[in-house]
Amino acid sequence: MNYRASADQTINTSLTYSNLTLSGSGAKSISGALTVNDALTISGTATFSNSTYNVTVGGSMTNNSSAQTFGSGSFSFTGTTISGTGAMDFSSSTVSFSGSNITLGSGATGGNLTFSSVTFSNDNAAITIGGNSYAGTVTFNGAVSVSGTNASLTVSGGTTSWTSLNMSGSSSSATFSNTSGYNSFSSNATFGNDLSISAECDVSGTLTVTGDLTISGSTGTGDNTNTFTGLVTIAGQTVSFLGTNTLDGGFSHTNSGAGSSCTIGGTFDASASGTTTTISAATVSLSGTPSFYNLVVSNSSGTFTTSASFSIANTANFSKDLTATGYTITFGASAPASCMLGAGEIIGTVSRTLGAASSGAYDFNGSNTEFLIPSGEFSGNNTITMKLVKSAPDAQAVKRYYDVSNTSNPSYQPSSSARLQLEYDDEDLNGNIEANLKMWYGTYGSAGEGGFSLLSSSQVNTTTNIVWYNFPGSFNFKWRYTMGESTKPLPVELTVFTGRLVNDRVKLRWETATEVNSYGFVIQRKNSAGEYEEIGFVEGQGTKNTPSHYVFYDRDLPMQGMLMYRLKMVDRDGTFEYSDEVEIAAAPGSIGLKQNFPNPFNPRTSITFTAPESGPATLKIYNSAGKEVATIFNGTVEAGVQKSAFFDGSSLPSGTYIYVLQVGSYTESRKMMLVK
Repeated sequence: MNYRASADQTINTSLTYSNLTLSGSGAKSISGALTVNDALTISGTATFSNSTYNVTVGGSMTNNSSAQTFGSGSFSFTGTTISGTGAMDFSSSTVSFSGSNITLGSGATGGNLTFSSVTFSNDNAAITIGGNSYAGTVTFNGAVSVSGTNASLTVSGGTTSWTSLNMSGSSSSATFSNTSGYNSFSSNATFGNDLSISAECDVSGTLTVTGDLTISGSTGTGDNTNTFTGLVTIAGQTVSFLGTNTLDGGFSHTNSGAGSSCTIGGTFDASASGTTTTISAATVSLSGTPSFYNLVVSNSSGTFTTSASFSIANTANFSKDLTATGYTITFGASAPASCMLGAGEIIGTVSRTLGAASSGAYDFNGSNTEFLIPSGEFSGNNTITMKLVKSAPDAQAVKRYYDVSNTSNPSYQPSSSARLQLEYDDEDLNGNIEANLKMWYGTYGSAGEGGFSLLSSSQVNTTTNIVWYNFPGSFNFKWRYTMGESTKPLPVELTVFTGRLVNDRVKLRWETATEVNSYGFVIQRKNSAGEYEEIGFVEGQGTKNTPSHYVFYDRDLPMQGMLMYRLKMVDRDGTFEYSDEVEIAAAPGSIGLKQNFPNPFNPRTSITFTAPESGPATLKIYNSAGKEVATIFNGTVEAGVQKSAFFDGSSLPSGTYIYVLQVGSYTESRKMMLVK
């Protein structure tokens, strides 16, 4: 049906229309409830008003005429697209949508749409705002309610302006991807499940998301630049921020379950005075340029990392360590002295500016890592930095060290009322006896193995796990500091060292009860000149609190009656101690070639010989056909000195082999059996 007169017309509302077109010119009005099962179209220069009654539209409503302002009646849409080139103002009307597929604003030339309070009630409502390159503005001057359990909202084009939005469905989802426009909320926005934002979005009230929050986009200015004036609360498992985000009302991610994660990147500004960012996720990852006023990370499990330096204006309360290796966390100049409130530490660099009015114990990498200064210590601003690394800089040190500096005054010497306090964990002790811990210092930025000196007046508190040092008033501040025992223990507690002659070889055996940073054992034998020389090395066990057993065979024995041995026990820092000597009576060995051992063999065997004269010597292997298959010794020997060589028959078949010793004019041979 088409009402196309060039004058005012009253629509017959006693009829139910399939499609209704209002064209021509003049005002088209109704005197009762109007039902259009499919499309309602306004065209030409016609206008349509509804001041009292209900209009039900089952399909689309299109305005290709001039701008339309509808009266205070009501509109019930059961499934529709509202579009057209002309603007439509429903702000005085009561509007409800019960259909499952709804589009508001469509097409590049689509007109603006204005609503007041709107309800979307279909359990599976799929709402699209700004389809087909829509460039207009959709405005909601009242509260918008989307109650469907599985409802979805997609803002893909144009600009939207909201008063408040409550999307309560537990399986609902909302996406704002209208990058050519922007979105603004003058009050609160609540989402019952997931929210994704890749376009500019400003929320003046609170933003509450029960599901996951994903904010994506470039970090460039103007591309996905979002401002959240009220508190942002996210209960979902996953939160991700990119783009430029300003959170002036604070931020809270309340999900602490296994697999929960919070990723903050781009420009993230949560530094408004008095606000708190609280993150309960198991995995927390920071990058970009974040800034905070108060930062709370409350989950003690999982990981907390940053790949960027950032600032905290006031306090940090971490339940787990922040891994910030290579980066700096800067506390505000007005931050309280006790700015680290939790059990977690910052593994990285912490920077604080202390001024003329500063006094007290100032936290750095942890709540017990402090620099205490008296009133008047500084005449102006001084930037103090402490870098914590959790590894042992010296084999005898605990598994942590601190690089400490006054970057404003590198030659600064603290007054005699100043104190440096460092903390440690029990798992950092690295074999040190806790009650004997002292502070040690070395060259800033580089001190390593053997490069530390003792601060003998430092003290330890084993209950609170701290070591502190009171500066004497004439000692530089800029050092690398660590902790360790005041005296270094011997690397090895040797309990047994014996030796005996076995088959023309000396078998040395020793046992240790404990080892601390043991590098190994150098085996030494006294030569004919009465001096000890190295004949072998056996690797140690590092640090071990249970017994260890070692064996070494000396096969190249000199032809003498008594042999003297000792062990050189070497620590990983290069220090060493000698064992007691062991004396072994060695009967003179017989001249010539000995039977291999073991025999038969598979696949390796040892052959020992003692040359009757000095000079070149060879020891060769032949098969039963007389073909040479290997040369296992080719060198110079001394008369009377026993030698050993090994033969590996891995590549040869089973059978009888002959080994032949040739020393000058002296020749001797024996048989051996390879059995596989």
